Amino acid sequence: MQIFRLPAATDAVGIDPASVEMQAIRAGGPGGQHQNKTSSAIRARWTSGNGQVYAVIVRDTRSQHQNRRLAMERLAALADAEKAEADATRQDETWALHGQLQRGEPRWIFEGRQFKEVK
Repeated sequence: MQIFRLPAATDAVGIDPASVEMQAIRAGGPGGQHQNKTSSAIRARWTSGNGQVYAVIVRDTRSQHQNRRLAMERLAALADAEKAEADATRQDETWALHGQLQRGEPRWIFEGRQFKEVK
């Protein structure tokens, strides 16, 4: 199990709330005896357009509505973080290809005040 702080979502990835599966579950946490009587935690699952599945469980507050809002924020942050990582990887690959660029032999060179044909 990994625990890490997610960066704030930038809304680069739009998530339609209707496409998110949310399930209320019972969970431990703040609330004392209240926690065993109500289903205030939220399990949220969303599948992106490219088929990537994101899932979070939120049990931060006693309010189911606040946990739903937090779940949407965390799904967006996860999707944004993965998109940023994919963009960085793609940029690294492009930069690596730059070093493999095959340069041809020059036909013209600049010498003095004008171009000169190389023979």
